[in-house]
Amino acid sequence: MPENIKKTEALYCMGFWPIENNQKRNSDHYKRLLPESMKLLRGKRLHLFYDGEEIGESFVAEAERNDVEVSKSRIRISDLPTYDAVLPIISTCERLVSEGKHHEEMPAREKMSMHLKRDYLLSGADAFRSMVTIWTSKLPLLADLSSSAPAGVKSVAWVDASIAKFKGSRTNWNFMRQTWPHNRVGHYASPMFFHGAPLPLNASFLAASIELWPKVNALFLEELAKKAGDGYVHDEETIMSGVVTQNPELFYTLGKPVRGIRRLPLKLASLFQ
Repeated sequence: MPENIKKTEALYCMGFWPIENNQKRNSDHYKRLLPESMKLLRGKRLHLFYDGEEIGESFVAEAERNDVEVSKSRIRISDLPTYDAVLPIISTCERLVSEGKHHEEMPAREKMSMHLKRDYLLSGADAFRSMVTIWTSKLPLLADLSSSAPAGVKSVAWVDASIAKFKGSRTNWNFMRQTWPHNRVGHYASPMFFHGAPLPLNASFLAASIELWPKVNALFLEELAKKAGDGYVHDEETIMSGVVTQNPELFYTLGKPVRGIRRLPLKLASLFQ
């Protein structure tokens, strides 16, 4: 049986960058969920990637309320690792809109639909570039943090600031009670679709040993370079789907979504009739 990661040997990280006109989630959504998300990390170690003095102070204060040992790195979105690498995705959005593709009916849970019609068109190109940069920078940041992890740390995990929204809505939702093989990336399943097929991975929680992250990140960046301009409106989960498909032995699913699927209140396409 492979060695399992012990929770006491983990370093967790979060990232938070406010994005003006973000139509996916506003800052209040994250501020509302942060206290519950931080409670899950009570007594653990956390590294925060962020921009904005107020953001850093509020996250540190919430961490201290939960006895979380916190360190932080301030970094602008434009300085994140994939800021330039995602430009082909933005160009794809521009082309699809110019061709009128945004008027076409698409399944509500297809990533293409969500990103093109809500995140790009409603939020704007600049805001969407920031979103995709943040999403796709998770893997490089995890790899960098693994290479400089404090002595005794054996695993590094990404935790979304809003991860508390999954409480009770999927099996094994409390990642602090889970274990995963030492030689695999621990992650949850996804209710979303990519080219009509279920996505194999949800990126709200990603955990692996410090030895594994550089390898997985290299595979991810290679896949991003190949797929960013292929005509789909990608995010980190659609890019990672290719890595999972080609390297299934490197991944471990912690649980599957339950309670059915969260559905949109209206068809996205109707916003653009």
